[in-house]
This record gives sequence, structure tokens and C-alpha cells, in this order.
Amino acid sequence: IYTISYFSQLTPDTEQPVTFAVRSNQTELPAAAETRTLPAGTPAEFVGTLIAQLNAGDTVDMAISAPSALNAALSDGLNSRLILTKIADLPA
Repeated sequence: IYTISYFSQLTPDTEQPVTFAVRSNQTELPAAAETRTLPAGTPAEFVGTLIAQLNAGDTVDMAISAPSALNAALSDGLNSRLILTKIADLPA
């Protein structure tokens, strides 16, 4: 069992719906998937923490998708962070 903390900031060049998700093995974790319409030229942040069961060998990443091509500027310095902390072993 893991705590997953995430942060991402981007500034899209066009207004459109954008989906941000933390994924495990390329599958969105429902507690960390969010779709918002982001205004053009305005920085947007996706931030959260969740608890999830992960297994040995799982791959965890963050993904951004949009219905059409999206150009998004990343902020200077820290623009994304993904922290996984093991908090418990699975019962045998």
C-alpha cells in the first residue's frame, strides 16, 4: 500500500478540456484523474494525494491528454513531482 503525492503545473496555449491523470500500468487511477477546461495562457495546477495498492513491477506515471493538439509551457524550475511512499505491506 502506497501514498502517492503528485503535482504538475502547465500553461496551455489554447482553451480546451485537458485530462490529467496518475496512472498505474497505463491505467488511470480514478482518485487521481481530473478533466478541466483550462483557459489559454493561464497557469493551471493539478495537485493531490491518494492511497493506492501497487504490486512489485508496477509502473506509475503521470499523463496529460486533450481532444486536440495541445502546446503547454512548463513553468521555470519545478513543474511536476510524483512521490510514492510505501506505508504498509499487503497481507499474506
